[in-house]
Amino acid sequence: MTRRARHSAISYDSDASYSPENEFDDGGLFDKVEPFTRILQLFGGNVHPPEYYREAVEKFNETAYEAQDYSDGSLLLLDACDAQWRQYCEVLGCDPQKCLESVSESSSLRLLYNFFDWSLNQKVGKDGRKRRGTRKSSSLSTYWKVFRLVFERATGDKLDQKLNRRMHKVLRDLSKKHDLSDQRRANRCMTIEDLKEQIETTISTTKKSFRLGELRILAVLFLLLLAPAGARPTSILRLRFGDIRLALVKDPEGGPHNILIRFTLAFTKTYLGVKDAKTFPLPETLADPSLLLNPHIFLLGILFRHRAFRATSLNSPAQLANLDIHPEERELPLPLKDDLKTHIYSDGL
Repeated sequence: MTRRARHSAISYDSDASYSPENEFDDGGLFDKVEPFTRILQLFGGNVHPPEYYREAVEKFNETAYEAQDYSDGSLLLLDACDAQWRQYCEVLGCDPQKCLESVSESSSLRLLYNFFDWSLNQKVGKDGRKRRGTRKSSSLSTYWKVFRLVFERATGDKLDQKLNRRMHKVLRDLSKKHDLSDQRRANRCMTIEDLKEQIETTISTTKKSFRLGELRILAVLFLLLLAPAGARPTSILRLRFGDIRLALVKDPEGGPHNILIRFTLAFTKTYLGVKDAKTFPLPETLADPSLLLNPHIFLLGILFRHRAFRATSLNSPAQLANLDIHPEERELPLPLKDDLKTHIYSDGL
């Protein structure tokens, strides 16, 4: 039996397919790849060449980072103090900026003393409106702190510490001269009964009309969320549906499942950068003697009214009792619709 002859054609799937004799024309592809490889080696594996960073250092604008970041409320105080300083300089007939720059000099104490004395004597404000005036020495101290920020914003420097210490005596003398009280304002005490009465009034009153009936419910929910949030009204007013998490959780004692609400305040404080968001849990208290003090009642009413749950079949409170939790799980999330997450629940308040 004769041996089968080997096929003369070379298979290109084999390593033996290549030999110097059968090179093919690549159209200059490898000539183009090699310079690109050399460029990558030149950059050291980075995205931009060294010239990019040299030029960036030369053209960098530092002025955009020199100004201090202040909240909107702080900016209002600074602008009001700056406006008063300009009025005061107009009375003296001097340039406001030059006077402000001279505050750090040794002879500036008389300028500051008379500015605060002039400010305390002002009885009429903008557009001829009567000013409330300063009644507390603590308010005068706060005004001095605001002025220091105005000086720093205008000059880029902080006031001299020696001048700051001397101003404390100036503020004490001015407090005595204008008979300012040093008594702190007492905090108002509000009991649960007071809160219940206020909620009942908000729901039933006819002396106050609401553009939309739901706004009554939102006003009550606002009051109920202030306590767990540590009385941060601005953060509660900016609460969005996306900041709320609801879940059905198992009762550790084997009873019916409970509804757990978690809400996250993302706008607590923004001065000097965003702070860590705090999440507050609200366990279900539907069995409470007073349902007027239960935030679940009002929040669930709003969510069902807007059909906010992602599960389209979950459109009434009665259907919550039909939900069950997997035996191996502790809770069942109740996610809301994605298109509602950026909506602020207090719109219209």
